[in-house]
Amino acid sequence: MTATIVDGKGIAAAITENLRVQIEALGEPLHLAALSIGAHEGTLAFVKLKQKAAHAAGMTFSSYKLDGADQEEAASTLRYLAD
Repeated sequence: MTATIVDGKGIAAAITENLRVQIEALGEPLHLAALSIGAHEGTLAFVKLKQKAAHAAGMTFSSYKLDGADQEEAASTLRYLAD
């Protein structure tokens, strides 16, 4: 069996471009919001990657960080974002 070299970056770029075209065709902007609770470095890095991906696909992005939030505060923020 021979190995096949896959161009992961090229595939990802094609998917992102296809998504950007589909979003643009909707005729109204899409918005992605991320809600993180706490300050774990991995979570912050993940949110930053989502922001970059959203902008590349033509979406706006906002990030909400709740340090020490309880369940009700998190639920309230989610309800706000859903409206």
